Amino acid sequence: MCGVLAIAAAHQAFLASDCATKKTHWDNSTRLSTRFIDEWQVVSHVTDAPRQEVQRYERELGQLLNLKIMCIGMSNIASPASPDDDTVSPVDEGKLLSLLRSCGSLIAVQTLQSISRNDPTNIQPHVQLVLDILDALPTQMASALPRPRSGQAFIATFLAIVAIAECCRESFATGDVTLTWMFAILWTTQTPDLYQMSLEQREPAALIVLAYWATFLLGRAERQGCWCLSGIAHSLVQHVIDHVSGESDAVRAMVNDLAGVTNNVMI
Repeated sequence: MCGVLAIAAAHQAFLASDCATKKTHWDNSTRLSTRFIDEWQVVSHVTDAPRQEVQRYERELGQLLNLKIMCIGMSNIASPASPDDDTVSPVDEGKLLSLLRSCGSLIAVQTLQSISRNDPTNIQPHVQLVLDILDALPTQMASALPRPRSGQAFIATFLAIVAIAECCRESFATGDVTLTWMFAILWTTQTPDLYQMSLEQREPAALIVLAYWATFLLGRAERQGCWCLSGIAHSLVQHVIDHVSGESDAVRAMVNDLAGVTNNVMI
């Protein structure tokens, strides 16, 4: 329960508009997170504790950390703290992805490995539309963006797109809110290091891919009932739109058109 309340407080901090309210919610979230982690440490050090119970706490700890990181990161991206505000530390897009990746191994890896994979030939039409959009994205980016700084950078971006498609196949095949969230975070662990470097440098190609991840995977988890993600996917996409506002019409369209995709496709 402390873990759930910690996430709720972090989400309230993300939604709050004034610094005083944000600080109150962050303080509550930190206090509740500490209590949850203390409980987890007690269970993990009890030698006769059932392994299944320990694994459950590990999964819950991973989810708690990732959800809090998401709220903290997006709170700072949406409204960076002032120099005098020590409520939270600024987190940019690259650091956000890095933090999510670092906790990814805690978030139900055993669960993802144990579930039965879906038949890749049995794809619903609306899912196929999403996959077709992702399949066309590398070509669109190649024609609209400047030449990548290296062939390796292009491949890293391409692999990040492929990873979104693979996670979408699994996420769209389940209505389970926990699994849809897990597949969203799984993507962060499958992106190449070079892609993360590009994201840290805020290169347009990397930011565009991040917007597609937010729309198709984070957004789906929110629509399936992950209330603590409410507003985060939209804020992240809007953040990318702001960053590419100086790019060509074709580049801006690749992100702006995402709203139409989610409105016309039931995902």
